Amino acid sequence: MLRSMTGFGSASSTQGGMTVGVEIRSVNNRHRKCLVRLPEEFLPLEGPLEQTVAKHFHRGSLTVSVRVQEATGEQAGRIDETAFQSYLNQLLAMPGVDHSATKIDLAGILNLPGVIIFDEEQRLERVSALACQAAEAACEQLQNMRETEGEALEQDLSAQCGVIEERLQTIRDALPSISKLHEDRMLQRMREMMESLNVADDPRDLVREVAFFAERSDISEEITRMDAHLLQFRDLLTGNEPIGRTLDFLTQEMLRETNTIGSKVQQVDISRAIVEIKSAVDRLKEQVQNVE
Repeated sequence: MLRSMTGFGSASSTQGGMTVGVEIRSVNNRHRKCLVRLPEEFLPLEGPLEQTVAKHFHRGSLTVSVRVQEATGEQAGRIDETAFQSYLNQLLAMPGVDHSATKIDLAGILNLPGVIIFDEEQRLERVSALACQAAEAACEQLQNMRETEGEALEQDLSAQCGVIEERLQTIRDALPSISKLHEDRMLQRMREMMESLNVADDPRDLVREVAFFAERSDISEEITRMDAHLLQFRDLLTGNEPIGRTLDFLTQEMLRETNTIGSKVQQVDISRAIVEIKSAVDRLKEQVQNVE
């Protein structure tokens, strides 16, 4: 199945009071390039998320955006009772202080170093699990969108291949008349040249020159190679592997063969067919840039 490189996918995962949302956007790129956007406190998750994306996609520039939402209770830390009691005991043991007339600010003690403990490692593990779970779902949604766009791409590519095949057949059908026309023109020019030089016609020279010219203007090999490229192109469209680079190479070869045919054949009708072939190949080359 043909897949495009453009698309969008999003998903979220929730556990307790924590929700992690992941969005993935994909555009064209010759290679796979993944950019992960995370809150600074969760930067260690960049590697696992890149690995998750890499399992699903071979080409494309992918941007992964992660958002984390936590309920207020989830953000609360744990009170270290030992540290809290130590601060309190020190306050009560201070000499020269009338504790009966003094109020101790318990909230102030909570703000002292080491009293509130946040288990950042456990929090990071929870976010990591939810982020990877959401990323898997977002990748699946993005893949579905890329496959849908790939179906439209495949139809267009197949239609352009059909245009090329029809125009090649036009040229192939005209080959006998092209050869005869070139032969007649060549004979006429050589006779005119010999007459102007007062040189007697030598049939052997005429035959040799005509044969040499016919060999130089023969396009049967180019047409055969075009047929082979088109056959391989269509076969690749029915596969399930990333084929964008191979298709791009084939379109370059098609354009090369088309230019060679155009340089060898100067007939108006054939030139028109060649222009249409080049236009279709250019369309192929443009479209395969979107194929994974």
